[in-house]
Amino acid sequence: MVNRLRRNGKIMPKQSPPSGEPKLECRAHSWPVLVGDIGGTNARFAVIESPGALPTQVVSMRNADFPGFPAVVAAYLAQVTGKELRRGALAVAGPIEGDLFRFSNIAWEFSVSALVRQLGLESLLLVNDFEALALSIPGLLPSEFLVVGGGHPVETSPIAVIGPGTGLGVAGLLREPEGWRAIPTEGGHSDFAPVTDLEIELLRLLRRKFGEEVSAENVLCGNGIAAMHDALAVIHGDPPRGLTTAEIIDRGTHGVIDDSCARTLSLYCEILGGFVGNVALIAGARGGVVLGGGILPRIPRYLTAGGFRRRFEAKGMMSHYVAAIPTRLILPGDAALRGAAASLERAG
Repeated sequence: MVNRLRRNGKIMPKQSPPSGEPKLECRAHSWPVLVGDIGGTNARFAVIESPGALPTQVVSMRNADFPGFPAVVAAYLAQVTGKELRRGALAVAGPIEGDLFRFSNIAWEFSVSALVRQLGLESLLLVNDFEALALSIPGLLPSEFLVVGGGHPVETSPIAVIGPGTGLGVAGLLREPEGWRAIPTEGGHSDFAPVTDLEIELLRLLRRKFGEEVSAENVLCGNGIAAMHDALAVIHGDPPRGLTTAEIIDRGTHGVIDDSCARTLSLYCEILGGFVGNVALIAGARGGVVLGGGILPRIPRYLTAGGFRRRFEAKGMMSHYVAAIPTRLILPGDAALRGAAASLERAG
């Protein structure tokens, strides 16, 4: 498949369409395209047939099964059938600065230009994974969200996009005269801010694991749930059980509910609500807050139980401000892939 994709291996400059020719017709020859959503644990790829189309040939791969990122992409391309791909857009977890990209939560790095040559593509666009998720939001249907809290969006105000997975992503989305603009951030690495006595004690124990500086991501990412579960056991005088996050979620949501797992997931959603409320205040996100990531769709009963929204709104004299902000959860698992395609549409 790699040989069949080969062109000249160069990153082609963007060209303007001839006068009077519709832009979409000018770039129609560049579709279908490769899109990817690469996090710290899994890499998902798909083919987008045309602007606005849904992903097809979606495949998820475990990063741990490959020696490096180029091998993951090549393995996917070898599976694609009946398509000639010239361009690609990848949603990647981490800040994008120059040609060399380093992932935030996995010890991988790669050169964009070298990868273009290796795969035989004409161009490859990198976007932050939560920038891509943000860009997917305008194209999602109302039925593709789970409403978590009340309020009414102010259409001209920013939207905050937040989601825990292997890490903790934070982005903004602005409506501008020429369309939507996503703003990637590294807000998940801001400090964890405990509020209750229990959370202060939790922070004390987590500092033993993470060091003096405990970030919101340390607490709210996937591995943070397991660390929180063990710390809560110590606080309540029980021996840590060493359960994985997947085990905690399973035991807290299926069959006979494990009380300690349920307690952990409830506190997790409360702490998340406080963090999300802080982001909404800082961003002035009266356009709404949209939640994503790989964890929350697996624990909707805890997210909607009330603790998340209560802490979201618990902002003292600004409680009325955040109470008016709606919060929703993205349900489709392919949203970031759609957003990666949207970034290509914007690039032309």
